[in-house]
Amino acid sequence: MKKKTDKQLFEHGRALHKQHRWKESLDTHLELIANGVHASDGFYGIALIRLAHRDLANARIQLLNCVRLQPSHANAHFYLGEIARVRGEHTVAAARYGLALKLNPRHRSARARFAAVNAIKN
Repeated sequence: MKKKTDKQLFEHGRALHKQHRWKESLDTHLELIANGVHASDGFYGIALIRLAHRDLANARIQLLNCVRLQPSHANAHFYLGEIARVRGEHTVAAARYGLALKLNPRHRSARARFAAVNAIKN
């Protein structure tokens, strides 16, 4: 059997995630990390699984690993903002949403959350 490319692995992991096939999705993302080239996408995928299970602490670690490897990952910064917001860390949340917007000015969810946390802060 032909080995899947990293892009195929990522897409397969996302499809499994959407089907709530958590274990298989996790295994796929772990394989992506082991391949090394697109490890940040593997960490991001695992973070989404952890978020789906409300495991915010582990999701935060995975997202931090993702942005350490790929600082321009707007969605990872957005979800770090979401975790900070839930934890009541509104200044941190605003900074993460702002960074997500800087990286992707069309990120509608980040724009809405940025406005909401800034309204709370002020």
